[in-house]
Amino acid sequence: MKVTGDWLPPEVVIDAFSNGQLWNGWLIPFFTLEAALALREHMPELYYSEATDQFCLQGDDPQWCGATDLTIDGKVVKCYAIGDSYCWKRADL
Repeated sequence: MKVTGDWLPPEVVIDAFSNGQLWNGWLIPFFTLEAALALREHMPELYYSEATDQFCLQGDDPQWCGATDLTIDGKVVKCYAIGDSYCWKRADL
C-alpha cells in the first residue's frame, strides 16, 4: 500500500506494509529501510542511526523505532513502524 500524512507535501506518498493494527482508527504503517530513508527527506526530525539500526523521531519526547520482521507473501521483510502514533492514511492514487 501507499501512505501519506497531512504533514507531508500533497504529492508525497510512501510505500508501506500493514499488519492490520490501527492507532485510534489510523493506520500503523511499516516501512522498509529504503522507504523510511525516502520518508526522511520530507521529515527533517527523522534521524537514522546505522550503528543501532533504528530511526528516531526527534523532539521533546524522542520516539525510537527499531526494526521489526513482518512476513509478507511468505517472505520475511525487515520494517520500521515510524510514527506509529501519527495520523497516517492510505494515499488516494
